Amino acid sequence: MEELVIESQMQSVFTDIGKVDFRDPCNYQLIPAVPGLTPNSTASAAWLSSDGEALFALPSASGGIFVLKLPPYDIPGMMSVVELKQSSVMQRLLIGWMPTAIRGDQGPSDRPLSLAVHCVEHDAFIFALCQDHKLRMWSFKDQMCLMVADILEYVPVNKDLRLTAGTGHKLRLAYSPSMGLYLGVYMHAPKRGQFCIFQLVSTESNRYSLDHISSLFTSQETLIDFALTSTDIWALWHDAENQTVVKYINFEHNVAGQWNPVFMQPLPDEEIVIRDDQDPRIFCRGTERNLDLSWSELKKEVTLAVENVDVARDVICLIKCLRLIGESVTTDMSVMMEMSCFNVQSPEKAAEQILEDLITIDVENVMEDIYSKLQEIRNPIHAIGLLIREMDYETEVELEKGFNPAQPLNIRMNLSQLYGGSTAGYIVCRGVCKIASTRFLICRDLLILQQLLMRLGDAVIFGAGQLFQAQQDLLHRTAPLLLSYYLIKWGSQCLATDVPVDTLWPSNPGCLFLECLMGNCQYVQLQNYIQLLNPWCQVNVGSCRFMLGRCYLVTGEGQKALQCFCQAASEVGKEEFLDRLIRSEDGEIVSTPRLQYYDKATLRTCIFKHHLDLGHNSQAYEALTQIPDSSRQLDCLRQLVVVLCERSQLQDLVEFPYVNLHNEVVGIIESRARAVDLMTHNYYELLYAFHIYRHNYRKAGTVMFEYGMRLGREVRTLRGLEKQGNCYLAALNCLRLIRPEYAWIVQPAPGAVYDRPGASPKRNHDGECTAAPRSSSAEEMVTLLVQAGLFDTAISLCQTFKLPLTPVFEGLAFKCIKLQFGGEAAQAEAWAWLAANQLSSVITTKESRYSTGAHLALEEAVDLVSEYVDAVLGKGHQYFGIEFPLSATSPMVWLPYSSIDQLLQALGENSANSHNIALSQKILDKLEDYQQKVDKATRDFLYRRTL
Repeated sequence: MEELVIESQMQSVFTDIGKVDFRDPCNYQLIPAVPGLTPNSTASAAWLSSDGEALFALPSASGGIFVLKLPPYDIPGMMSVVELKQSSVMQRLLIGWMPTAIRGDQGPSDRPLSLAVHCVEHDAFIFALCQDHKLRMWSFKDQMCLMVADILEYVPVNKDLRLTAGTGHKLRLAYSPSMGLYLGVYMHAPKRGQFCIFQLVSTESNRYSLDHISSLFTSQETLIDFALTSTDIWALWHDAENQTVVKYINFEHNVAGQWNPVFMQPLPDEEIVIRDDQDPRIFCRGTERNLDLSWSELKKEVTLAVENVDVARDVICLIKCLRLIGESVTTDMSVMMEMSCFNVQSPEKAAEQILEDLITIDVENVMEDIYSKLQEIRNPIHAIGLLIREMDYETEVELEKGFNPAQPLNIRMNLSQLYGGSTAGYIVCRGVCKIASTRFLICRDLLILQQLLMRLGDAVIFGAGQLFQAQQDLLHRTAPLLLSYYLIKWGSQCLATDVPVDTLWPSNPGCLFLECLMGNCQYVQLQNYIQLLNPWCQVNVGSCRFMLGRCYLVTGEGQKALQCFCQAASEVGKEEFLDRLIRSEDGEIVSTPRLQYYDKATLRTCIFKHHLDLGHNSQAYEALTQIPDSSRQLDCLRQLVVVLCERSQLQDLVEFPYVNLHNEVVGIIESRARAVDLMTHNYYELLYAFHIYRHNYRKAGTVMFEYGMRLGREVRTLRGLEKQGNCYLAALNCLRLIRPEYAWIVQPAPGAVYDRPGASPKRNHDGECTAAPRSSSAEEMVTLLVQAGLFDTAISLCQTFKLPLTPVFEGLAFKCIKLQFGGEAAQAEAWAWLAANQLSSVITTKESRYSTGAHLALEEAVDLVSEYVDAVLGKGHQYFGIEFPLSATSPMVWLPYSSIDQLLQALGENSANSHNIALSQKILDKLEDYQQKVDKATRDFLYRRTL
């Protein structure tokens, strides 16, 4: 390591973060319930854009990637969600309609298991290692998949691993300014594993590939995690003895594949014995000593020391009475009280019933002992009130007594490490649960004792005039205290929940615990908690109704949610949580909060997405136009264009009016047209229809002219040439429909380059300057057409420009002479070329129509027949959808004899071709084998019937 950092120099990223910072809206965002988001996946990636925006990549259950974008710090804005997924319409049709057996897609899904991000100048490359053992590379700016690599090509695996969904795969990146980007992939398999190191290589036309550097095989140890540098792999393992081991290896120069161990510092002893004379508090420096007390603390200690001894004696007698009651309460009685609290029933009635049962089964005269103990209490009311006051957290109790915020950094770091782990949190949570359970039992026994005092009704015990006070005061204070401790006990027993007492106390004005449950989508627990609070707690009533409405929305109960929201609206302006919901940007509460809706853009966006998912295109467009936030509106518009293109609902996409959104729609379609393959997507044709529908013929002609220019540069095939000619014809037709003074298109100058955002300047410098292209003459074009074999087009060009036909016939004669001396193979290739290039001016004769070349793939047809016959006989029948192959016990099978006879006739028409004779004999041999096995199966079947 180049730099060592000791523990005292380390600072946590949360060192200067306080409770106020967590409440700042600039520091957090609530992730909405995104449909399709994988709930239990641990794969994620995060990065900051060049504009300061925070982006998070999360896997989608359908195989894509959700990217959540948050606005920059201290800048207001809303969160947006973009889904990266395969947008091929034909692929979705195949996946949705064709059976798996015919499609051949029986492997695992492409859901990401591990994500990693590499940021470039104005883009971010997202790498996803998926369940189908493939590595996919996405461009966030272009929102398209740039590369798909099968990692199993570098792993010696069998077929079972390829058909099994991957688990435990990991992906890490390492970037070196001199060497580029390295990718480290760990492929997990049962009882083995392998590291594969790749280097990302970029080629021309923005294409990427992986250069395999090395493969390293692991031992029997279990990999926990690993990190990748430009030269080494550092890995954390668990060995067979469940001990943590760290090893590293150089993946370039380590031929033997030997991992190097790392010696780690051992952990300190779990227990340290400290004698009394070594107590650290004795040697504490400064003024922070135990003997230095404030005036209020000193006064409190003196008051407790000189307090009336009779009061202490009364409290001791009261505790003895409670202990007798607690020892007498049976398990059934205890369950009765807990069920009463859980079912939101009156605890006073449950205590009265328990008292009746105690009196009924009193065989040891426990009630007489309790009565005698009560006789010793001078003032029961005061003693009970003192006990209730000590257990009530609603009073001003200093929960953080002794905490000094000015403690040194190392002390605060040690405390954070001590209480930041899951074990320490579990210990604290169990301690809170134990304290709450004990105090719940004390409150239960105290409530039973009060019922006993009410039943006795003796003025000697209560004193004159104190019976009514006990009924009105003590009972009304003990019952909420009992319910409060039951809530803390219930909350501290929830799974994976750390429960601080100050935030759980129901009567406090804050509702942080409720917000935590709602923020973590724990709607069932939140609903149960509010139902427990509802009958007796009068604090945060409006906030509880609002959160209960949110729960009803999640469960689909809209009417109940509306009723809860209406009830919560009456409490606006009275509770802090509701005031924060309607607070404006400057922090002031509006004068009419009930008429102020705080997040209209989010509602309109949700309405748009639901309409779009349901296929309501017109309603989705109307919701889109009503979104007040321009950035969200643009995101939704982009989603509308993409979804309608995938669904092939192009008529709706073209006919929408797009008021004040025309330029944005054109820009979205143009960007996608320039970013995808020309031969697989028709965005240029969509844009052409968009402009034609609005009678903007000049724009339509410009689009087709650009389409033709790109076809000429990128698709240099016969099909591309045909498309290019059609594009230029469409552009000419559009220009003839407008006035002559406007019938022109600006063509880019020779040598001009389209500047893509974020492209390297090296793309404009390809070496020595070449000559500028120029138009060819008619004579040169005729020569080129003849050389390409396009004689029909060459004749048309000669007739158009009144040129002699001599070069055309000379070239044709040369071709014919060359075919005569080329042999049988050259003639077959010529007929195949004629079959692939049908010309309207060529009359196809009977000889050419039934020649060998006119039957296209005869050999592939023979192979298909052989495979199908083998499938009927039981070899690979599942690939053809055959449920039961040929057998004496299975249903009858059949062969397409008509199609096979047609194939044999086609092979027999050209008997001079030895290859066709061999193919025909292959089919006949396969049919003879089939007939023999059919005969044997038939005889076996008849024999079984005669038994």
